[in-house]
Amino acid sequence: MSSEKTANSGWDAIEQEFLRVYPGQTEVLHYGTLIKRIFGGNDPLDGVSIYDGGSYWHFVSFGLTELNEKESEDKDVSGFGYELTLKLKKDCIEEGDQHEEFSNIVAIMQNLARHIFSGEIFQPNEWISFANEYDDGLDCSGGSRLTGFILIKDTTVNSIMTPNGSVDFLELVGVTTAETKTFTGRDSVEAFFKELGSDVTDYYRKSIVYDEEDDGWNDDDCCYERVSSEGEEDQEARRQKELIHEAFLKAYPDQTDPISYKGISIFDGGTYWHFVSSGVADGLRELLGEMQEDDSSPKGTGYELTFKLKKGCYEDEDAEFDNVSVLFELTVKLSLMTGELLHPNSWFPESLVMGIDADHESELSGLIFVKDPSVETVSAPDGNIDFLELVGITAEELESLSDEKSVSDLLAKIGTDITDYQRQSVE
Repeated sequence: MSSEKTANSGWDAIEQEFLRVYPGQTEVLHYGTLIKRIFGGNDPLDGVSIYDGGSYWHFVSFGLTELNEKESEDKDVSGFGYELTLKLKKDCIEEGDQHEEFSNIVAIMQNLARHIFSGEIFQPNEWISFANEYDDGLDCSGGSRLTGFILIKDTTVNSIMTPNGSVDFLELVGVTTAETKTFTGRDSVEAFFKELGSDVTDYYRKSIVYDEEDDGWNDDDCCYERVSSEGEEDQEARRQKELIHEAFLKAYPDQTDPISYKGISIFDGGTYWHFVSSGVADGLRELLGEMQEDDSSPKGTGYELTFKLKKGCYEDEDAEFDNVSVLFELTVKLSLMTGELLHPNSWFPESLVMGIDADHESELSGLIFVKDPSVETVSAPDGNIDFLELVGITAEELESLSDEKSVSDLLAKIGTDITDYQRQSVE
């Protein structure tokens, strides 16, 4: 899915270049960040889009360059001057593992972006080794021989000029530990890439140089210090996503690859769409902990946000999917403003004046928060995770609320937790 952006923005320019290469792909998978960096979130990238290249998936980051307004003093270059890309061979993804593999690549890009924001400078014909003492592969199962990347100028998309300056596309190409041991400088990387013959990362390919046990190898001559492709925090985040996914699979057992949009998973409930966030629980715990004077994060139960939207109560499905991400962001901001986690049977303190639908025409202009009855609480390493469901209500219904019981009574009157933008007020 592609969200609507400000005309002539840096974001638009990137999408237009990829549309030139992949005509007609206006609705692509996008793994977005719910709590953006400018709001204090942990992820430096606003998101990663994935285009269908036929035999491969083409990933591109959004966030290393200036996507909206110009902020840096360098008028000629947008942000850091480049976005990251990667082409992943479709055939190397096991059946049923697409969501996990996509999330894994996104996590790798987010991790690299953290290093870039910390001052690391990446350039074409350099390399990065992710090899650790266990020599785990780059794929989500850790079984691939590929443990690092070389960096090249993307062979498919062109460098572009945006309203905020120039943008290059720096492509990651997976390499083995044995291959990285042969690199001595940029010339050696360039020569290796010519011999490799493809910029498409294939987890199953064999090393093109002799692959021996590399115990005792000293990589002090590498361009960069080794950075873990998935640190302890990333591993916990991925495990948490898997637990959330498993909880929803109990409710929707045949939906192993739900729609993914802006960091939100969308399951098909038949007559409705069921949205669930990812990363809100840990993100809010950490952010709220930083706001407390004793510097302690809230412990115990956290929550991910959910929302059920009745099919057919809107005109533009893409716009409504985007709108749900906005509702989730509003809910996150409410927690940040109040300095505490929300809880079931509470409500957004005031009407939003306009409707909560994308066109702002619905009579529903407020929200109550209830425990999602469709999914069970998840037991995660940092505490339990509940699912806090948003349910749309009218201004009149909002005025009737006074305590937790009044929220329960209102939901009973409405008769369903599925939000229908076309329903009439029950008050």
